[in-house]
Amino acid sequence: MHQKLAFYQNIQLQLEQEIAKLDTIISRVSWIRLILFVTAIACWFILQTLVATLVFSMLVIGFALIIRYDNKCRNKRRVVNTKIKICKAEQELNVSKNQLYYDGSSYSSSSHAYTSDLDVFGPYSIFHLVNRCFTPTGMDVLAGWLKSPSSKNEIIERQQAVKELSQKFDFRMALGVAGILNQEDGKIIDSESWSGDEKSFQSIKNTWIIASILMLLNLGLAIASFWLSDILALFTISIIGANFYIYGSRWSKVKHRYQIISKTEQILKLYKNLLKIIESEKLESSLNKALKNELQVDGHRALHVINKIEKIIQWIDLRLNPMYHIFINSLFFTDIWFLYRIEKWKIQHGQLLHKWKISIGNFEALISLSTLHFNNSDWCFPEINDAFSLAIESFTHPLISIEKRVSNSYKINQPNHVDILTGSNMSGKSTFLRSIGVNIVLALAGAPVCAKSMSLYPIVLMTYMRMSDSLEDSTSAFYAEIKRMRQILEISHEQCNVFLLLDELLRGTNSMDRTKGSMAIIKKVISDDTSAIIATHDLSITKMKSDYPKNIDTFYFDIIVTDGRMVFDYKLKHGVCQSTNASLLLKEIGLEIE
Repeated sequence: MHQKLAFYQNIQLQLEQEIAKLDTIISRVSWIRLILFVTAIACWFILQTLVATLVFSMLVIGFALIIRYDNKCRNKRRVVNTKIKICKAEQELNVSKNQLYYDGSSYSSSSHAYTSDLDVFGPYSIFHLVNRCFTPTGMDVLAGWLKSPSSKNEIIERQQAVKELSQKFDFRMALGVAGILNQEDGKIIDSESWSGDEKSFQSIKNTWIIASILMLLNLGLAIASFWLSDILALFTISIIGANFYIYGSRWSKVKHRYQIISKTEQILKLYKNLLKIIESEKLESSLNKALKNELQVDGHRALHVINKIEKIIQWIDLRLNPMYHIFINSLFFTDIWFLYRIEKWKIQHGQLLHKWKISIGNFEALISLSTLHFNNSDWCFPEINDAFSLAIESFTHPLISIEKRVSNSYKINQPNHVDILTGSNMSGKSTFLRSIGVNIVLALAGAPVCAKSMSLYPIVLMTYMRMSDSLEDSTSAFYAEIKRMRQILEISHEQCNVFLLLDELLRGTNSMDRTKGSMAIIKKVISDDTSAIIATHDLSITKMKSDYPKNIDTFYFDIIVTDGRMVFDYKLKHGVCQSTNASLLLKEIGLEIE
């Protein structure tokens, strides 16, 4: 990771130097523009000669060219500045301070099988760590991958695509810049507004047919008036009547369509920018190639289809010119013709925008995973097995800072197996469970994991960690535990290859009922061919190992107390914990325990 920090710092330094050069150019251009303007005015008012007129004309042309060049430099500066934002964001090691990317809070759900317990969404979450998406569709795709396990083939395809994209820094940067500029411009990805509507198209078509007939009539009268001056009055009446009919009785529907186009025109520009970047990139992995091929239409590039409609839209701005409207539009009704062509394009190609949106969203999600891989090249891609298994070596939690990470290893090879995890307070039991869970979530999404090596089967993950009461639902904490446990046991009974991470079972009741209930749950888990890790302070349930020697094993986290100081090594050990620290913690707040 430190190597990647140096990489981003070096890129940022180069970009900042480029910004400095652009600032110098823009400053000089501003002075040149001012000089050209003043000189042109002087030529016009002071030197009123033929030579001055020629010089004035050349200065005006030069002024126009220098403005164009100035706009080009300013746009380039904006792009470079956006790249700097991306480099700064990638250097931020504290995920919660990274404001450039969305943290996925809207995807959080306390009823989900594991996302709430494992901090998959929300501030300082896995989604916030991984996300590099800017379109809502891209975020939906990424969230879907983190919420649901994928098949073996899907995971392997994503791994290959992620490895390829991780080597394409410029490609990832270009898409990121397009996404950020889109957000800054306040554009909304709403492809539905460009979906064709047959009823609307037919209405515009009828207006277009009427406008075409009136245009031909007026054009005929205009031509005839050159030979018969008496027809000129009839031509004038016809023009006025035709415009009154079109812009009086039928304009309300046409105006409404133009308002929609003006609000959603930027969507096409965003698609064009993203499609141009994707289509120009050479991709080899099967998934990347398949997504790129989805952008083609009848053998043509999607960009070709977008260009057709964009050329028509560019002419729409002419409607705002009064002279154009008086002398051209009033005779030829070009705004009706333009709208007809746009609505026809929607019918023919509008539905493709939704397809392109999904493809672009998948690319964004893959780029998110590839950036994670690029930033953490020491992480591994898991091997996906054909039978139930889980083996993970030297793994840690990806949200814990590198300086504080303590690695552990774990494996389980049979479905009806329970590992009971004991340890004193703050010894690392809950962090251990979350570390395993988070890496499983990443692995099943096709992402690299924070481990030296990992192999697993696409298991069904469920957790039981954070339980709380609910005043709104009139639910006590214990009843919330019961409801959650019922959900877990029902799914464990109905599905195969379920893996449970359970932290402190039935904590909301007395110790006797908790012990009896925990033992009953463990028996149920084993009988349903489910596997689990159960963290507990209740040492009595570890005695079940003697009754189920092939199905239950015990592990613990230890504590060393030296001169009243607690030292944790956070290393997993085989056996049952024999040390406690509750009395020491209570002493710290002034309570003496006998």
